[in-house]
Amino acid sequence: MEIAKKLAHYVNSVSFENLKPEVVNEVKRRIIDSFGCALGAWKFETIKKIYGITPKSYGYNNIGHNSTIIRPFAMPLTDTVSAAFINGAAIRYLDYNDTYLNLEPAHPSDNIAVLLAFAEEKKSTTQDFIMAITLSYEIQCRLCDAASLRKNGWDHVTYLPISVACGASKLAKFNIEQTRNAIAIAIAMGAYTRQTRVGELSEWKGFAAANAACNGLRAVKLVEAGISGPQRIFEGTYGFRPQLFRTGDFKESFYQFLEEKPVPEKILETYIKNWPVEYHIQAPVETILNLRKNYPEIADINSIISVKIETYEAAVSIVGGDKSKWNPKTRETADHSIPYCVARALIDGKIDLDSFTEEKIRDPNVKKLINKIIMREDANFTALYGKSFPVAIEIVKKIPHIDIGVRTINSKTTYYPKGHPRNPLTGKELESKFTELTSGFNGMPRYENFFCNIRNMEQLSDIKNIWLHLRNCNYDNE
Repeated sequence: MEIAKKLAHYVNSVSFENLKPEVVNEVKRRIIDSFGCALGAWKFETIKKIYGITPKSYGYNNIGHNSTIIRPFAMPLTDTVSAAFINGAAIRYLDYNDTYLNLEPAHPSDNIAVLLAFAEEKKSTTQDFIMAITLSYEIQCRLCDAASLRKNGWDHVTYLPISVACGASKLAKFNIEQTRNAIAIAIAMGAYTRQTRVGELSEWKGFAAANAACNGLRAVKLVEAGISGPQRIFEGTYGFRPQLFRTGDFKESFYQFLEEKPVPEKILETYIKNWPVEYHIQAPVETILNLRKNYPEIADINSIISVKIETYEAAVSIVGGDKSKWNPKTRETADHSIPYCVARALIDGKIDLDSFTEEKIRDPNVKKLINKIIMREDANFTALYGKSFPVAIEIVKKIPHIDIGVRTINSKTTYYPKGHPRNPLTGKELESKFTELTSGFNGMPRYENFFCNIRNMEQLSDIKNIWLHLRNCNYDNE
């Protein structure tokens, strides 16, 4: 049986009733996190640019306008694909949404905006929505376990149309052949070059996942219209696997997964971010902030001689491996730069959304401190990568009033940054992240109503009730 059809069998084999309570709870946490990230992104002009070219209306009378644009002002309707794109771009823009790392990285909540828009169009139950999210997380993470796109020159969003097609097929209540067609068309729509994430990063970096995810949705809509997809798209001579990967690159574990058809629960292995930076920078930021708290004297950056960061290979190469990461000029590059984020955290004693303003990025003090930073791979840390994300930092500083005196300060090794499943954000911490991202709203009690709706969402009769209380919030200014 071809791989796409085996995957379709898996999609059709799972049901909400089989999900573990902890999986359902984690889906709810990711919805809260994603809504917070999306609303927070509206503080920035980049998201407002694409809103300006998005068709929109108010009320469900407009033909084809079935899905809501989630924003901290009035929430208009638009067509499903446009809602999926703009909401997906907003969730991703701040690089604050969740992450999964193995042979390939992913932001699995990139699936959520598309499934939300489609669920609203289809008038899906909240249980169907939860199932679709769980399924999409499972497929994307299993693909990340199987092979590295990055090492073959492709962007991680290449897996996203496949996972979206699976989740959206579930919402569409497709049979096995329809689901196979949707998966095949999603794959055939194309692969995505990693050049998006090389050198000085552009605004498109924040939109690439939303674009890829929407192609998964377009594939499902084409199947709804009666369009069939190519055969053996995954394993054929010119198919996905032989064209994108070298021989032997794709692990057998993926095929074993399709045979075994386990109840999906990979969402439990994904990570919520505690800082608005790329995931490989979570542990370095946490480590340097702990050092600054325990040794306040290092806030005097003029006394610092060197900052040595030891971590695993992927962190060194992805967020410290090219020249742009040592002299960032854009927000998109700065929040993907270990040198910048460590320097900024050391200077300010914090990392937040304001750490990446143009003024902060051009700060001569941060550039001066970056020049004192050394990054090195630790082979032992690389061996632990995937199971943990270790980093250790050593600071050498001058001792005041002693001309030749120096002091070396070593951190403890951070293995599991806050937000990792072995060091999770509590419910209160997650809600605090949401309220920080959405600062500017009036009427805090409505937040509590939103959180309550999410906690009890299986009981909601209408999926739009998920964000009802956010729609009724007022923002200071539009």
